[in-house]
Amino acid sequence: MSMAAYPKKLQDHINDSALQRLKSVVAAFCDLVPADTSARVLLQELTDAVHVSNSGRRKHPQVLQASSRLVRHLDGGRVTVCTSGKDRTAMAVTLEQGMLLSWHHDLALENVPDVVATMRSRGVRIENCRKNTGRRKFASFNPLQRSMVPEPYRCPPETGGRHLS
Repeated sequence: MSMAAYPKKLQDHINDSALQRLKSVVAAFCDLVPADTSARVLLQELTDAVHVSNSGRRKHPQVLQASSRLVRHLDGGRVTVCTSGKDRTAMAVTLEQGMLLSWHHDLALENVPDVVATMRSRGVRIENCRKNTGRRKFASFNPLQRSMVPEPYRCPPETGGRHLS
């Protein structure tokens, strides 16, 4: 059977393949910078997240978050995209911006969700929606769809519009 018929299995395959490549990159990085112990710790966090994701039927956003942190630590580049470049991308980018404020600028971790919600409702990402759709709204979901979106990736209730993505 084709993996295209099983999107979760395809995603697991992609995650496994990318993890193996990242292991090689981290090994080379650690050879160049032997005093850096963070890269190995971050790689282990990503490895654990991929294994948890592979063992279940649900997708786990920890894979996105752990890979983002590891690649950023390695001074690497990565891209976050979705079909329209506004809804899911905005949620991922603002979450990462909030985490960066916590990691590098002493924002308390418990304040990250409020800061992220403010960025989503008043920041440049909502303006991207206005430019793309004419409305300052992200795509909205019915209650069942919304319950399937991991909490860190949900738009604030006041910024949800009709389904536009």
